[in-house]
Amino acid sequence: MRDIDTACREVAHAPIGPFALADLIGLDVSLSAANSIYEALGKPNRLKPSELHQKLVQAGALGRKTGRGFYVYRGRRIVSENPKATEMLPTPQRNLSSQEIWLCLAQAILQEAQLLIQDKISDPQTINTAVKLGANFPNGPFDWNLADIKKTVPSIQAKT
Repeated sequence: MRDIDTACREVAHAPIGPFALADLIGLDVSLSAANSIYEALGKPNRLKPSELHQKLVQAGALGRKTGRGFYVYRGRRIVSENPKATEMLPTPQRNLSSQEIWLCLAQAILQEAQLLIQDKISDPQTINTAVKLGANFPNGPFDWNLADIKKTVPSIQAKT
């Protein structure tokens, strides 16, 4: 979780990563939003809210307001990742750089954005605005230059 949040801040220049943002919003609120999107778009499996998110909410780990969410808090400061959350995650096969993590995330977000256009659900400008406002990124997916990121990531260059 911390690596993903760090990649979003360092590479994408977001002021806060997605896990810390969910904790700030409240995991109950973000789960409700995720469920609404999942249901409104016909319950596609790729958008099903994660079991981790659901279990944290069921356990009362709602983010900053309860002192635990994806992270553990002391006041407004992150003290550590929530051990109950990390134990539910798979062990990574290898450590990825922030650039590799961001490239994987950005490609997934862009792929989903392209599906929204293909299915005539939205348009690039609206999607860019939604990502900037909803995920707090400085730019939307149609403004990202993934080719520049790929150039900085040797392991990705070899695969593409």
